Amino acid sequence: MAHKSKAKETELYEIAVGQLGFFTAQQAVKAGFSVKNHSYHLKAGNWQREGRGIYRLAHFPPSEHDGLMVLYLWSRNKEGEAQGVFSLHTALDLWELSDVNPVKVHMTVPLGFRKRAEATPGSIVLHKKDLKLTQVVDFHGMKITTPLQTLLDVVEDGNLSPEFVEQALNQARDRGLVLEKDLRKQTSLQKYLARKK
Repeated sequence: MAHKSKAKETELYEIAVGQLGFFTAQQAVKAGFSVKNHSYHLKAGNWQREGRGIYRLAHFPPSEHDGLMVLYLWSRNKEGEAQGVFSLHTALDLWELSDVNPVKVHMTVPLGFRKRAEATPGSIVLHKKDLKLTQVVDFHGMKITTPLQTLLDVVEDGNLSPEFVEQALNQARDRGLVLEKDLRKQTSLQKYLARKK
């Protein structure tokens, strides 16, 4: 019995390690923890509740991206797969491109994304768009738009001050996060740059 208990704890830990210490109720069940026992682990101080169906291993070291991970796990579908991709101003901030300091978290979700309106956190701005795998990369167990896609989305959105857009573009070039040949292929970006001259 102790061996079985250790095995499920190990499996849950391995899931949580890839998600900054967080996991969902569905993931806990998959690891072998009965739904009936979740409240026990909360009372015993093994887990902390971080949102609806979202938990954190109590002794896992905190990260500066904990809040984002909760929002990322919130975006999961019925199968338990996270649908959200951090994008626009949030992606600029995560890539450390420009001095933009977003007040709200920007997340792109698929066109078919569905959540009850009252369940949407007030700290989040949802953008609906079907992103391709080539437009997204992994970031600490979450998804984020690539630097090029981030720049394209910001230009298309049109809500960021031009000086921040230009700063982000210059920093992305200087750090080799985007290639000049790829920038030249982007019509929307070329039109934006032409207007700024």
